[in-house]
Amino acid sequence: MNSKRFLKVFGIMIVVVFVLIGILNYFVSPFGLFGDKYMDWYSFDMTQNPRIAKVEYLKKTKSNFENFIVGASGASSFPTESLKKYTGEDYYNMFSYGADMLDSVNTVKWLVNHYPVKNIILPLSYTSAAFYDVGNDTFSNAMHEELDGTNKFKFYSKFLFANPRYSFDKIKYINAKKFLQESYNVFYVPDGSYEKRRRDIEPIASVEDYVSRNAYTPFKNFKGEHRNLEHMDEFINSVQKIKEICIKNKINLTVLVIPMYIENFQYFETNEIEDFYSKLAKVTDYYDFGKTSISYDPRYFYDTTHFRNDVGRMILSRVYNGGDMYIPEDFGIYVENGDAGEVIDRLHEDRPNIKLETKLTVLMYHHFSEKGNDDMTIGFNSFRTQMQAIKDAGYTTVTPNEIYSYVNYGKELPEKAVMITMDDGYKSNLEEPYKILKEFGFKATSFVIGSSIGKDTYKDTGHKIFPHFSIEEAKNAMGTFTFGSHTFDMHQSSALETGNIVRNFAVPIAGENDFSFADAFKKDLTRQNEVIQDITNNFKTFAYPGGVYSEITAVLLHEDDYKVTFLTEPHQNYLLKGLRQTAFGLGRFNMTDQIGYEDTIKILEAK
Repeated sequence: MNSKRFLKVFGIMIVVVFVLIGILNYFVSPFGLFGDKYMDWYSFDMTQNPRIAKVEYLKKTKSNFENFIVGASGASSFPTESLKKYTGEDYYNMFSYGADMLDSVNTVKWLVNHYPVKNIILPLSYTSAAFYDVGNDTFSNAMHEELDGTNKFKFYSKFLFANPRYSFDKIKYINAKKFLQESYNVFYVPDGSYEKRRRDIEPIASVEDYVSRNAYTPFKNFKGEHRNLEHMDEFINSVQKIKEICIKNKINLTVLVIPMYIENFQYFETNEIEDFYSKLAKVTDYYDFGKTSISYDPRYFYDTTHFRNDVGRMILSRVYNGGDMYIPEDFGIYVENGDAGEVIDRLHEDRPNIKLETKLTVLMYHHFSEKGNDDMTIGFNSFRTQMQAIKDAGYTTVTPNEIYSYVNYGKELPEKAVMITMDDGYKSNLEEPYKILKEFGFKATSFVIGSSIGKDTYKDTGHKIFPHFSIEEAKNAMGTFTFGSHTFDMHQSSALETGNIVRNFAVPIAGENDFSFADAFKKDLTRQNEVIQDITNNFKTFAYPGGVYSEITAVLLHEDDYKVTFLTEPHQNYLLKGLRQTAFGLGRFNMTDQIGYEDTIKILEAK
């Protein structure tokens, strides 16, 4: 082949490759830019580049939102369901990774040109004055051309002929979809927020335990970066522009300075933060949540710069006078009339003397008899001895409802709180132990298996089992006992089951598809709720069978409004006011017949 022919063939091949890449990227649309008509997976697209994908999603769905949250990733923790509750309005969160104030101004302009905007929430942080016009040179941070006015041809060409690996990744991952979000699809598309179902159900105990986990070691070995607020003028001018747009279009603007983890403060010059507050106050009224009692506890944060959704709930309750949840007394200062004095004074204050945490010991029992014989059967005398130890040590028993009232409403628990739990729903719970509990003035919670209620044989096999109490017997014990769920039929016996599928625990079995298990568990929940609602008064609490934990199970329990859940890991629990998930996955100490008076006190007093 002569050189001219070779060059011609080579040139044609290059053109063909580019055409094929263009066709692939157009139809797969890994950034959502080309409408994602065929795969319709905007969660993936937003994960790649939320600035582009959110604009295209809103355009495609012709959504009629009138209310928006605008900002960087620090704006991601404001639950839109809370906004709906407080304002009656649907909100869409337009936050994007690393958005600076120029991005926020351009976003507000675009929204006003396309929607009849009524409300804008503008969360700000100190770093809002540290960066400006950082550029959009990468695929993940490029602004949509409709927002920043870049050349259309260059913009669309860039994404049309992007590295095809983005499209190949989207094809690969959509064929391996899981029930819960993965690193490649972290957005909840309908409202533009981060998909945090996993992070908002994880069990949280002590600070020491929290910061020792791999995900949270940055709190333990904190290494911040010094920030100079060198773009203060651009920051203030941007806020001024947004306010002017809102005034011109009769839009209500709510400005929030978001919480910051306390260790971060050392990396800012105090005089610059003071300047931040003072100059911002001259432009607009705002709410400040920068430094409060929340700042001192890492458990209120996902990482050293992002606060948890429950903190976002607190902020919204404070702003909209919700009055329906706990808010620390130092949480949120409203700055108006240009006076930032109170906020600036707080920068120089020491840690506030506000108690946000309480310790809770939870004890676990199963069956009782005249004489104990193993870890699952406690003798009556042993149980009485353990109860005597609890009383003598000055402890007060509490219920799941009281735990929830503490974490959600801040209603104080006794200084020494203990919870007594009993699993499986054995009839023996409501006999001699019931009398002993009444004698000591104690309360307990029994977690029942719905398929075993009122039975003394295993389902339809006729095989004898320890008798289980009935619904009527449970009702007669209410007051001393409260009741929760141990699943309807997901604590099965491998030895006694007659079917091919045996579910010992409320987790996926080997080889089971996530979606198949989720469907099975939701059906089990529905049956269980119908059976035991009369004895739970619809206050939902759950003990994992065998203590075996699954994130899917935890997410579904949360979505079905279960308030308090229990594992079987033997550790103390540390509840935090306002952080509801500290009532999820509580640890419990298994009480055996061999645990005497002194050992019981040691368990109660253990750290």
